[in-house]
Parts: sequence; structure tokens; C-alpha cells
Amino acid sequence: MQDDVFAPRDAVHAVSDKFIQAEVEHRVFNAQVLGDKADHFRWARSPSTVAAKVAAWCREVNVV
Repeated sequence: MQDDVFAPRDAVHAVSDKFIQAEVEHRVFNAQVLGDKADHFRWARSPSTVAAKVAAWCREVNVV
């Protein structure tokens, strides 16, 4: 989430960089995509956009 003060970009990358054998893909959700502020909690009030994007990604990488 672009406006997430609890998980800022550098912190997210610091964690994901530890998965050295994994193929990591980052996608950033912003207010324009969500139709509301893209912070740590607000997206959960209307999770359909995030859920649809995650589901599409799962289909893209053949997880489901």
C-alpha cells in the first residue's frame, strides 16, 4: 500500500530481500487504484479491489 506507514517500501524490500531463492514480485496499490487512501488498514473496508488483483495474480502464476 503506497501510503502504509506501518510497512514502508524500504522495510518491505528489506524483508523480501531475505528470500534469496524466491522470485519476488512487488505490486503497489495507490489511492487511484483503490478509490480510497492506500494505507495499512483502510483497504480492508472495501477489499474487493485488492482481492480481485490478488486472485488475478494467482491465476497468472498458476497458483489456483
